[in-house]
Amino acid sequence: MRAFTVNRDTFEPALNEALIEHCKFARTNEITWLLWGIMILGFQIFGPAVEALVEVEDPLVALLSLHAETKGICASGLDKSRWSQFMTKDELYGERWILAYEALQRKWLPPLLGKDYVAADPKFSQFAKNGISFYNEKAIVDARPSGAAPTLGLAPLFYTG
Repeated sequence: MRAFTVNRDTFEPALNEALIEHCKFARTNEITWLLWGIMILGFQIFGPAVEALVEVEDPLVALLSLHAETKGICASGLDKSRWSQFMTKDELYGERWILAYEALQRKWLPPLLGKDYVAADPKFSQFAKNGISFYNEKAIVDARPSGAAPTLGLAPLFYTG
């Protein structure tokens, strides 16, 4: 099996351009995969891509973007104002529950009204007390290239765990 290398000079700008393009149309599936790949490869998210990301309201895009910022790979700081509006107790039971829960538990975003709404909620407080998380940072931290080029599902591009 031959190892392959990723040409950073070619792929880093290309992935950033793809990120910008998919953000324009809120193609969240593509955005999340691009963010995951950029983080796995240790690439930077360029300023224009960072600006495009913050326009997307999807909770998984927000979590991956916030994670990328904590890893120091965002060329500029994220404007979190769009996502901060979802940091409320009501969002725990809405479409963005995972952002409202995970971003507060990881201290990536503060509660909108300054009160720990997770601790005050009878159901979600039990998750928090028991250290339950729904976002797995290790899927990025522990991923490593398989050494084989991907070929129609015959060789995984990355291994985790």
